[in-house]
Amino acid sequence: MRAYARLLEPLAPLKAYAGGAKQLSITQPAVSQHIKALEQELGVRIFERINGQLVVTKQGEEVVNARRKCLGCTITCGRICATAAA
Repeated sequence: MRAYARLLEPLAPLKAYAGGAKQLSITQPAVSQHIKALEQELGVRIFERINGQLVVTKQGEEVVNARRKCLGCTITCGRICATAAA
């Protein structure tokens, strides 16, 4: 996944591109473009708009969960390497 995946964490609970954009200090159009690029890269819809709110799709939830697991593994690997180097 590209760096765009970092956008998933703030967007999923906020249910709005604008809120995620504010939290990440980027513009709302940039968030929309990045999510669209990520969806095209992965070949799945991550979010849908329902009654004006962003709703995470089933596939989107799987992507968000996979992102969380990957991030957790990266942090664990960093700790192991730091301990080994000490």
